[in-house]
Amino acid sequence: MKTSETTTNTFPVINMKCAGCASSIESFLKSQSGVKEVTIDLEGAEVTIEYKQEVISPAELKKGVQSIGYDIDIKA
Repeated sequence: MKTSETTTNTFPVINMKCAGCASSIESFLKSQSGVKEVTIDLEGAEVTIEYKQEVISPAELKKGVQSIGYDIDIKA
């Protein structure tokens, strides 16, 4: 397993209603170990995350986002 390989997934975001919400989610996710890139689509209510699966999982991303008052649907 190469440590430099990343996975990119797009997840629907629940409770993201404004640019401030999007900024909070983006900042939080970018601060997480293993997250390489985060792109927020406010209009589409989605977040695209490039991350290292061996460092952080979708379930851990979801739990973190929930801790700041939002949610991502990792099953979509």
